[in-house]
Amino acid sequence: AAYPSIQAALTANPGKLIFVPAGDHVIMEKIRIRGERSGLYGPGRIIQQNPEQPILEIENAHSIEIRDVTLTRPED
Repeated sequence: AAYPSIQAALTANPGKLIFVPAGDHVIMEKIRIRGERSGLYGPGRIIQQNPEQPILEIENAHSIEIRDVTLTRPED
């Protein structure tokens, strides 16, 4: 809740796991994870609305963790 988006939380907290709270989190741009020991965890669901964009991109990184988060697109 302290950040306007998941991407903003990742950018402001390099090297940390970001908690994705329960509920739907709609995105239009891909989420970028960079660096060491970053990632996402929690019961939330990230929904990519833009068919032109991937949901997630990991670049120049290692020891990344994605746990319990649902990554999806709309049914249509």
